[in-house]
Amino acid sequence: MGFKYLFEQYEQKLLQYKYSGVDHSLLYNYIMSPIANVCLNYVPESLAPNVITLLGLLFVLIPHFILWAVYPIWELSADVHPAMLLFLGITHIIYMNFDNLDGKQARKTGNSSPLGLLFDHGCDSLIVFIQGISLATCLKFGNNLGAFFVIYLGAFTFFTTTIEEYYTHIMYLPPINGAAEGCFGISVIYFITAGLGSSFWDQESFGIVNRYILLGGFCLAGLANLIGIIQRIYVQKPEQMINACRNMLFFLFITFVSIYAIIVSETNKYYMRLVIYIFGFNFAKLVSILQISHVSDSPFIQFRRSNFIILSILFVNTFISQISDSGAILDEELVLWAVLIATLVAYGHLVVSAINQFCEVLKIRAFRVKQRDMVSLQEDTL
Repeated sequence: MGFKYLFEQYEQKLLQYKYSGVDHSLLYNYIMSPIANVCLNYVPESLAPNVITLLGLLFVLIPHFILWAVYPIWELSADVHPAMLLFLGITHIIYMNFDNLDGKQARKTGNSSPLGLLFDHGCDSLIVFIQGISLATCLKFGNNLGAFFVIYLGAFTFFTTTIEEYYTHIMYLPPINGAAEGCFGISVIYFITAGLGSSFWDQESFGIVNRYILLGGFCLAGLANLIGIIQRIYVQKPEQMINACRNMLFFLFITFVSIYAIIVSETNKYYMRLVIYIFGFNFAKLVSILQISHVSDSPFIQFRRSNFIILSILFVNTFISQISDSGAILDEELVLWAVLIATLVAYGHLVVSAINQFCEVLKIRAFRVKQRDMVSLQEDTL
């Protein structure tokens, strides 16, 4: 077996892990969950939960790249056709349903496992920035910090929620939360834009451009979520407050490098989509490492050498381009592509290594229902 992201002394903790969550979401409990329960009746019992998770991811990935193919520009702004907007909104709701179905299928077939939680959170973290890019484009933000913060606010909320879960050992979702109401709100925005046209976001209300009013709403929602997280950690684990803040450092480093690259370099600003992909995959890897630490009850080692070196190359090259009369050491576009590829390789290495290690310890297969459960399921139908 290759590289291990989880130290051997913590492997047995995976066998002891039990998920604990509280979901007070009104939308989930009264609408989305009942819909998923109906759909569950039509899901074959032989279909592995992780396959459902992966299919849900595809319902965001495919529309994302179709949008880029239809509007093949680097600018994160386009007058998107209403049909495309409806397609984005509908596929996002389908993703939400799949995101609810995978856990229900896991419980139905007796295949709940730490790997399933890791896989689910990993795919969700990818969707945060991939759907964020599509949303920023449809809102016509353009290549600026406004577009970046559309993605960043979702990532920040996701990461802080995962930090809370790591310290309190409970996934707590209040009556209005990002996972349900916030996620559904994205589809609502697509539908509103389809009805009013993308130009609506260029207009002003109360002297402020509509897209920035919406961004302000995102900020307020993120702040409310953060206050709730701080309060819950302080009440349940007051001695861990400082550690929780320290464990945000590498996430903030990723943020700093991304914002710096966009602000000071016209090349990086022009290819801002690549900068966001770099930010996103580094964020997704960090979330996955945090989840590995959570399900194994092991220390969270946030600083990863590979990611630090990769991001440092982007930072140093961008910095030198600003202070040197001769410009950057290496072509900035070339560096962006190289850093993105290296980031993808580092993220892919984590995904493959973690899945292999979890499967070996738990004695399961990632994309197949456990055989002994299939036998019992067949007996139940006789």
